[in-house]
This record gives sequence, C-alpha cells and structure tokens, in this order.
Amino acid sequence: MSNQIAETASALDSVVKLGKPIVETACRLLESLLGEPCKVAGGMLADQVYAWRWRNRIRILTRAKEIIDARDIALKAIPPSFLLPLIESAGDVEATELQNMWAQLLASGIADPDAQHPSFVKTLGQLSTLDALILTMLSRVFHLSRHPECPYPAPLRCKSPSPSPSLRSHLRSIENLMRLGLCDSTYIPDSSNPYAHGAIYFFHPEWDKRETREHPMTVRLTMFGEWFLSACVPPIDIVELVKKVGFEMAFGGEIQVL
Repeated sequence: MSNQIAETASALDSVVKLGKPIVETACRLLESLLGEPCKVAGGMLADQVYAWRWRNRIRILTRAKEIIDARDIALKAIPPSFLLPLIESAGDVEATELQNMWAQLLASGIADPDAQHPSFVKTLGQLSTLDALILTMLSRVFHLSRHPECPYPAPLRCKSPSPSPSLRSHLRSIENLMRLGLCDSTYIPDSSNPYAHGAIYFFHPEWDKRETREHPMTVRLTMFGEWFLSACVPPIDIVELVKKVGFEMAFGGEIQVL
C-alpha cells in the first residue's frame, strides 16, 4: 500500500471512526477507479458535515468492493464524468437501502460502460427510502410476471413494501417516481390489457375506503426504469428464486388478485 493511501486512510479514520482496514479498502478502490491516489482536505476533516459525508462515501465504497469481488469484476479507471459526480452525491446518502443502490451503480459502471449514463446518478440522488422500496418491488413483479408459470393474473394487488407510511407518503413517492420517468400510472381495468403485465396496484387502508380505484397507486416500470434498475439493483435469477421459495415468497409482499 502506498504512503499516500496510508496517510489518507489514517486522516479519514480519525474522524469517520469506521476502522482503518475499512477506510483503507475504500481508499484503494477509489485510487484504482481514479487512476491516481485519493486525497482529502485535511483541514476540513474537523468540519462535521465534511466528515459525515466521507463516512457515507466510505461505507458505499466498501460495499461496492464487496459486490465487485463477488461478481469478479476487473478493476479499471473509469471516466471522471461518471465517477466524480457519483462520489460527490454519495456523500449525502445515509440510509442503508440507498447506500446499497449507490454501491451497485458504481459496480455496474465499472463492469459495463452502458451503466455510466449520467442520468442514473442524478436520478438516484433524488430517491427516498420508500421510493427505493417501491422500485425494488416493481422490478421483482416485472420479472416474475413474465415467468412462464406465473399463477397470478395481472395487475397484481400488493401490500405496501413499507410497514407504516401514510397514504400521502405513498402518493408522494409514486409521484416522484413518475416525475423521474421511472414508472408511470395508467388505470388498468383487467388482465386483458397488455399494459397490465408487470403492473402493481398498491392497496392502502385509507384509499380502499374510497369509491374509485383510478388513482396513481396502479403503476409499472417504464423502459427507463428497467434500465435504471438493471444498473442499481442486484440481478435476480427469477427461475432459481421461484424454485427455491415459490411465487408468493418471491414477490416479497402480500398478494391479492384484483
């Protein structure tokens, strides 16, 4: 390990308190991707916000290294136009679910130049934890609904992926996902509509008391949403997953047929 990495790791660990081996792993990865040693502004490490952001970056880089090793991805320098905005934005991400998505995007960008699209970084930076949970469920339903032996007609009526958000929180997340072009909402009356495949109707006690179902909680992924998730969510072997746990468990939520 170079003296530069050792010095940088020591300086960072003095404030982020994650353990020197973890910090060194993150610094080595960043050096490989940048093509030059990672540097931090030593005088700014006393700033709590600066230190907090580096703590988040180190956690994401460490998780990315685990994904890279598991997928046997060859390390190489990647374009600064993709890497630097990603590292900058990742500093503001503290939730574990979102940190995992940032780590996955970084690993995907190293493995495949197509995953380096600048819109992916900008889009990921505008997601909440609930947004990410809804997207992950949509991704799973999208793939499972195309399984040749899927026993459920579309669209699916699924329980929320989060235990207690309000109806307003649901609608806010879905509106945000539509604003970002990741999903869209069209009323789907029955399974004869081709659009219904891969769609979810999220039921909520507050909305089920109303007379109409024509609301933005019936959603499905857009093509951009599929591309985005392929870069930010670990790939799932749907056939093997269904064999292992069955369809209902594979969907990851309570399922009812509309």
